[in-house]
Amino acid sequence: MTTMLKGRSGGGASLTEGQPKHRGSKISPRKRTVPQRVRASSAKQQRVGAVPEFSLLLVSATDTSIHVQWPTPGKLGVGSIRHIQVQWSSATCPKVKQTILPARETSFVIGHCQPGVVHFVRVLLVGGLLEKAVVCKSRQLTVETVGPPDPPVVRVRSCMFYGITVEWSKPRTYGASELCGYDVYIDREFVAKFQPHQHWYMYRLGNPCQQYAFQVQAISRQGEHEFYSSRSAPVKATWPGVKPPEVTRALADRTRAIGVRWDDPELTAVGSRSLDSR
Repeated sequence: MTTMLKGRSGGGASLTEGQPKHRGSKISPRKRTVPQRVRASSAKQQRVGAVPEFSLLLVSATDTSIHVQWPTPGKLGVGSIRHIQVQWSSATCPKVKQTILPARETSFVIGHCQPGVVHFVRVLLVGGLLEKAVVCKSRQLTVETVGPPDPPVVRVRSCMFYGITVEWSKPRTYGASELCGYDVYIDREFVAKFQPHQHWYMYRLGNPCQQYAFQVQAISRQGEHEFYSSRSAPVKATWPGVKPPEVTRALADRTRAIGVRWDDPELTAVGSRSLDSR
């Protein structure tokens, strides 16, 4: 009995410091791996959490309203829903506004919009087992409402003895409106109307040495509705020429004579000078 105990305690099967306590274990105490079933469960949760998306249809956009439409839940492959949320905001009012609609609705008109402003619209389908979860949502729709065009930028192209020519740049339009023409004003009075492809005007009925102020107003259209820009900043130009001097009586230096005098004539043409006065 004594010999057998000594043989077991002195053999190679005895425990040493640093070895695992469980015989046959191959798992390192410092390095552990995540089980495959845990990884699969995590990936499955990510797929389940993803909310399907759909595209919104823009029916129309005016200067004060936006009309959007979306498919029925059945066409989207969604079961019963509790209600529909329509959310919107704008570049000038970033705070999100929303309204709740019955589950049967498939369109909505957003009113009281600002003209010529970019708006952002989204639709959420709420329901499911929890009755508060978003089961489907639309992609964000970016819409610009219709508004008056910007005023054109006017400049003087030339001042000649036979007329003054002004020109202007094509202004920006907003939303679905299209540029349809220009109105030209001289000294705040309407003088001419032009098609959208013309960007210049020559005034031929002026008087020498007289100053004129030119303004242009742009007009856009959506359907039967027209939108007018504000008038451009007045651009002033003086008609070239020589203004006749005013003749007045003057003292004569001899008898039986009448004396007259006049000032130098007014010149408005660039580079012109008076050569003679008769």
